[in-house]
Amino acid sequence: MVSDYYGNGIEKDLSQAFLWYQRATSQGQPYAAYSIAQMYRYGEYVTKDNDTAQRYYQQALSGFLKIESDDMANDDLFYKLGQMFKLGLGTDSDVTKAIEYFKRSAEMNNKNGFFTNNSFFQTDSQRYTNRLTLRDKLIPKNRNYCYFYSRK
Repeated sequence: MVSDYYGNGIEKDLSQAFLWYQRATSQGQPYAAYSIAQMYRYGEYVTKDNDTAQRYYQQALSGFLKIESDDMANDDLFYKLGQMFKLGLGTDSDVTKAIEYFKRSAEMNNKNGFFTNNSFFQTDSQRYTNRLTLRDKLIPKNRNYCYFYSRK
């Protein structure tokens, strides 16, 4: 199923991915409902349809919240919930809830959750400074090497 969508190890086949996601969704699998919602949102294999996407997002959100209430959520799920509340996917947009989920995700060392949570509270100047700091940590110490490759 996932291999059909992403093409991991096999040729990408969105028709097969959609079929398998439908089957899994009918069995109550919220991640599959989320994937179908994404396909409708972006018009992948299916005609772009935001109303249908929202219905699948609602189904996914309900399942994700059930997973959370069963204490089975992980950092990726918290990040996904944060995105859903931030963007209003399957629910009304709620920045307060989004920040809470991004924070929980970040506390579990999810890099996306950490970055997104921090971006809510930073000014443009702070974001720029953080990018420079990150760049300085990632760029090799040999500045001539970096200069050469940055000019290509």
